[in-house]
Amino acid sequence: MLMRKPIVLLILLAGAAGLILGQTYDINKLKAAYDCLEKKDYASSLKLFQEIYARADKSDRYFRDIAYGRAASLFFSLGDVMKRNDWNRVIELGDGLITVLDADKDVLDPVLLEKKYWAIKDLIVAYFGLGQRDKAKPFQEVLYEAYQQKQLPEGINLSYNFEKFVHDGLNVWGYESYAQLADQEPGASFSKHVYYIFSRDNEGNDKEELFTLETVGVHKLSPDLPDFVLTRRVRVEESLRSETYWDFTFNDPVDYEKLHQAIIEFLKGGAKPSSTSITKIRKAASP
Repeated sequence: MLMRKPIVLLILLAGAAGLILGQTYDINKLKAAYDCLEKKDYASSLKLFQEIYARADKSDRYFRDIAYGRAASLFFSLGDVMKRNDWNRVIELGDGLITVLDADKDVLDPVLLEKKYWAIKDLIVAYFGLGQRDKAKPFQEVLYEAYQQKQLPEGINLSYNFEKFVHDGLNVWGYESYAQLADQEPGASFSKHVYYIFSRDNEGNDKEELFTLETVGVHKLSPDLPDFVLTRRVRVEESLRSETYWDFTFNDPVDYEKLHQAIIEFLKGGAKPSSTSITKIRKAASP
């Protein structure tokens, strides 16, 4: 979690004039920037931090605070535009955050530097949202490489959100597992992609998870069978209902456009399950 850095000491040290020896910027503007950050006015805080940073030097006493504020403002601004599905702005801010984190990696704390991976994820979602999946591929490769090197922070270390869209009043979130079908134990259940389908509230936020749509690995009895089949899973009380739809199958690696269109077609309605199974949900063991 990012925390606002205390800067009351800055004002006390700055003196009434608002300037200290060797300082190339207005300390009161720095205080105002942090005030905006604390109030979650990220557009204003980013504007102020950008102005301050442009005049600051790495030898300045409070350069770390300036660099932190600029990067944090970019990170939170990126989160805001992600909520609005403003993909062009996401790309602008995501590229900006990655550049800033790289430029100031010697003065920023590790928790903030890890946000680079979240920015990469956001860029993938944005390019998918624009239908420019070829531009997302290099960023996907970065995540997979970091996964192999065990460098990914918790929350993005097992799977990542690669697609997000709204369809007919539903929020649709697509996640991809880094694990590969070829690495799974024979007979084990494996889902490479999981789409979470949510109802929406009046502000467009997720309201209730309705079901998931998953590309589930096929237990192949013959080589001509597909690698994955679309499966709908929904929790019913203490059980999990799984419906398999053989009208939607995929080979590994899954074609993203084909997958996207399959999800859209399913959500339009009319698809009938080829088979259905119900499994009891295991309760976690008591400590």
